[in-house]
Amino acid sequence: TAVYISTLALYTSRNDLLQEAIEKLGYNVKETRDRLLYTIADAATNVFRVADAANDNAIGLSHVLSYGEVSEVQSVLRTAGAPKWPDGSYHLVVHSTQYANLQTDTNWLNASQLRYADEIRYGTVNVLLGVSVRDTNSNSFTATASTTTGNSDSVRSFFIAGKGFAKVVELRATQMHIQRPGGGSDWMGRRAQIGWTLTFKGGITNQAFGRRGRASSKDAAAVA
Repeated sequence: TAVYISTLALYTSRNDLLQEAIEKLGYNVKETRDRLLYTIADAATNVFRVADAANDNAIGLSHVLSYGEVSEVQSVLRTAGAPKWPDGSYHLVVHSTQYANLQTDTNWLNASQLRYADEIRYGTVNVLLGVSVRDTNSNSFTATASTTTGNSDSVRSFFIAGKGFAKVVELRATQMHIQRPGGGSDWMGRRAQIGWTLTFKGGITNQAFGRRGRASSKDAAAVA
């Protein structure tokens, strides 16, 4: 929403500096919201580890995201009555290094050939089993390493969720801050500064409507 609002403002504001500030504000708000949403989802207690690994230290190099895991979690969400998103699917948000494994999974590729291709839009790169895949390279998806020799040194989270799993809201407490010329390091009194602070709040609203997954990544190597 912030991006759309800032885009509208760009067309309606005639001041070049103000246009640039509004654009940056809009994208910063979107990035802040995405980071908060990841932090919330990554704290989910419904954790699904590939190959039923007991913990992250037990995740090996072969424990990667595949057709089987997506199918299993999709079934769990349907059984729990998790509502789908307006596009009629559950959403899988996965880092590029894990999506790379999915792209080379034989079962996933064979199943993809049995259906018509979906239009690629709004970040969706594929739709299968009633799950739309959203590939991301966000640096929020950090990798951790197993402490077990020979296991994966690149374990990341992925998320499959329906509508109502987690929520982030802007608290409408936006504040504008103005520093008039002569403030701070502007000892010549030639520069004014303006900025905004925004407040967000978020949390998991229904644990049953989503799963946090943990799997090895395409870029993983064995722990020495």
